[in-house]
Amino acid sequence: MIRASNYSPAPRLILVKIQKQTASREAEWIRLYSAGRFAELEKAARAVLRLQPNYGFGWKLLGAALHAQGKDGLPAFAKASELLPQDAEAHNNFGTALSQKGEYEQALLAYQRAALAPGYADARANIVRLLADLGCVDEALPHARAWVALQPGLSEAHARLGNLLRASGDAEAAIAEYHRVLELGDHRLGTLNLCAGYVDLGDFSKAIAFGEKAVESAPDMFESHFNYGNALSTFGRVAEAIPCLARAADMKPGEIRLHHSLLFNSNYLPYPDTQQLQDAKRYGALAAARTAPYTGWHARREPEKTLRVGLVSSDFRNHPVGHFLHGVLRALNALADAGLEFHGYSNHRENDAITQEIRAHCRGWRDVRALGDAELAAAVHGDAIDILLDLGGHTKGSRLDMFAWKPAPVQASWLGYFATTGLEAMDYLIADRFTLPPEEDGAYVERIWRLPETRLCFSDPGSDIPVGPLPMLTNGHPTFGCFNNPSKIHDGVVSLWARILHAVPDATLLLKSTLFADAQAMQHLAMRFATHGVAPDRLHFEGPSSRADYLAAYNRIDIALDPFPYTGGTTTAEALWMGVPVLTLAGDRFLARQSEGLLKNAGLADWIARDADDYLAKAVHFARDPGLAALRRDMRAQVLASPVFDATRFAAHLAQALRGMWHQWCA
Repeated sequence: MIRASNYSPAPRLILVKIQKQTASREAEWIRLYSAGRFAELEKAARAVLRLQPNYGFGWKLLGAALHAQGKDGLPAFAKASELLPQDAEAHNNFGTALSQKGEYEQALLAYQRAALAPGYADARANIVRLLADLGCVDEALPHARAWVALQPGLSEAHARLGNLLRASGDAEAAIAEYHRVLELGDHRLGTLNLCAGYVDLGDFSKAIAFGEKAVESAPDMFESHFNYGNALSTFGRVAEAIPCLARAADMKPGEIRLHHSLLFNSNYLPYPDTQQLQDAKRYGALAAARTAPYTGWHARREPEKTLRVGLVSSDFRNHPVGHFLHGVLRALNALADAGLEFHGYSNHRENDAITQEIRAHCRGWRDVRALGDAELAAAVHGDAIDILLDLGGHTKGSRLDMFAWKPAPVQASWLGYFATTGLEAMDYLIADRFTLPPEEDGAYVERIWRLPETRLCFSDPGSDIPVGPLPMLTNGHPTFGCFNNPSKIHDGVVSLWARILHAVPDATLLLKSTLFADAQAMQHLAMRFATHGVAPDRLHFEGPSSRADYLAAYNRIDIALDPFPYTGGTTTAEALWMGVPVLTLAGDRFLARQSEGLLKNAGLADWIARDADDYLAKAVHFARDPGLAALRRDMRAQVLASPVFDATRFAAHLAQALRGMWHQWCA
């Protein structure tokens, strides 16, 4: 099955290519169609078909006339397809009519019959559009290549092929197709796609440049503003990105992915976004309006039954969600009396070692990339899932929209997001008492379920990378470091860290990120520090590396500086495991307290600063603290014994929470 509620066929009229016939009747019909006199054409066709019901050409024209008037042409196109088995155009028209009715599987079959005609490009184009919009990348690629071969001068064909190549992970090949679009003179389509392609490739300088050109070339296309906004955000320029994303959402309010991007990026703002709850509710209303939620489920109201728990994510892999999840799942499965069985719904093509481990801990597993929201909801409902957990929120690749269908009786948001989803169908958000105090419950659509210690339990990397000696003992000066996404380093963070570097004049700052594979990204951040009087030689940048080399890089820093308000989660846990204490700022919202919660659970509450001045004072104090070497030496053992890494302890708390949610539903 390939039905998908979110597929919308391209809004193109079915232009029937009618070969001129010698018969005067058909010539007259051609004239009526060309003149836009569709009602007259309908009347004439009906009159003839009453006398000649097996006249295939008549059914074909009747379907076109009905379609042009906004009427249902499907029965006429079906008849034409039946009577004209060798007419590719008749099958193509039938396929388009079927797709507009949501009959995607039958539409694909009709398009495939049309594609049997050599040289008929329209059928290939429609197959590509349908399969691409349904997420069937591998199936669509050969058809896209065939379309390009048939119409090498058509920019849309190259752009579609490029999009599929991007989705398959081949960014370089995609960019080559997008450049071909530019060569064909289509600057609107070329620039906006090159912007996105270069983001995927990690060439952020070119991404920004093409994003600027896209907005200039196609200011009326929401995709231009959307792609440019995403490039700016990835480049760390979130304050500039937000207006672009907001502009795109205003231009296309029904395009739900724009709301995801805007909501996610608003978390990077250095101040609480007072509109975030309203924006989230606006998204929730939009998602709900597209569904027919389930009101009955296969679940029996038996409080102590074995619970079927569904996990929905695009991040069952080498990703922060994967790193937090796989050890917890192992521990949950080891709890003999928990009565839980897990079912994974994976929305990503990657299949690495972490994917394999997570899958091994699941009773059921589905690759759901090709499923639309309605179809995925039907699969979850059919699997009789009792509790469905969303692990993505508004992050890239999540299937949050599907939760609006309410396919499980209990639904909760956990792990991969840190604000309200905005969905009324989401029953709970799982937090803890450190990160989300009760007085903030009003900022969430969901009910808050608090775990007694931490909401995050990191999986022991299990690597043989040792904790090295304190670097300052060898270097003769302290080294601060931050391995967080540079998008978190807004001007307020730069200003405070610059104050630290001035207060500790021999210190350096090591910044490591995949973004720093791009020279312009490094220069841009260095210039921002320079405005505060920090010389370039005080900053050191490192780009991407293997996970082992990434973890080993912590052996080159003495103290990790946490950005704010978007604090570290994965980076904080990794730093602690490598013996590096993390200095964080006490936050004013859930997201801003991620590190605070981890540090309190790890027994390092004295590394939490009250305000910016306290952050500065602590940085200066700890940089000269003779006890820092001993702390580093003992920290791995300390944190491994804490709730931050104790998967067995955490699993018991999470199992209790899931059972408690179930009890409430049963009651």
